[in-house]
Amino acid sequence: MKKLILFLLLSFGLLIADTRVYHQKVDVIKSEPLYKTISKQVPYEECYNEEYEQKVPTYSNRRKHKDDSIGLDTLLGVTGGVVVGNQIGKGNGKVAAKIIGGLLGGVIAHDIRNSQKSNTHHDDYYYETKSIRKCKTKYESYEEEIHVGYKNYFLYNGKEIYKITKRPKKRITIKNTISF
Repeated sequence: MKKLILFLLLSFGLLIADTRVYHQKVDVIKSEPLYKTISKQVPYEECYNEEYEQKVPTYSNRRKHKDDSIGLDTLLGVTGGVVVGNQIGKGNGKVAAKIIGGLLGGVIAHDIRNSQKSNTHHDDYYYETKSIRKCKTKYESYEEEIHVGYKNYFLYNGKEIYKITKRPKKRITIKNTISF
């Protein structure tokens, strides 16, 4: 029962309690610009050349350029092929065997020459100095003061108080709240 009476009294007190808000204009005594210091960073690129050694095989140029000339070894291969072809067949078959034998002998001799040239220097190499350009992004920092508004000073109840606004003011509206 006591709890119910207490609850009713509190509820009744809240019903009759009131809050009043009123606005009042006051004169500004002085306005001061307000600044804020901020840090900024400007990016810039710092580049340099870095040298390095690269191992280069000496046969690399020979392997790229195949020797397609007809040398003495190719001619000897053709002659050997004709001699072998002459031993095979009769009549027109003998002529065809000579032609095919000569062609095969030349091709075989030519391939043997090219394979020997590419295999002779496979262990030889040298070092070549090369450079590469590298860049890094760095930042230069600096501080800057920026204008953020104005402190407008006024007197209220004998105290000097300020309100921050975007522009300097001559009069400011303040809000008073009274609760009872």
